[in-house]
Amino acid sequence: MDLRVDKVGQVKVMVFNMAGDKVTTLSDQYRDPGNYRLSWNGHNQSGDLVGNGVYIVLIQTASGNSSRKVIVLK
Repeated sequence: MDLRVDKVGQVKVMVFNMAGDKVTTLSDQYRDPGNYRLSWNGHNQSGDLVGNGVYIVLIQTASGNSSRKVIVLK
């Protein structure tokens, strides 16, 4: 997924299941403004492949928060 950072600061990208449980953290880094590309391999924090379903990607940046839906189909 493409990610635009408008302000210098910490960028945290996390994946949650529909029950609100955190599945994994994709990024937790200090970033300069710019465009970035992130990918998720469909694994949870333990390295196990997640099941089919809808997941929410929460993006926290210095300029605000946003979210995106991701559908996993095997």
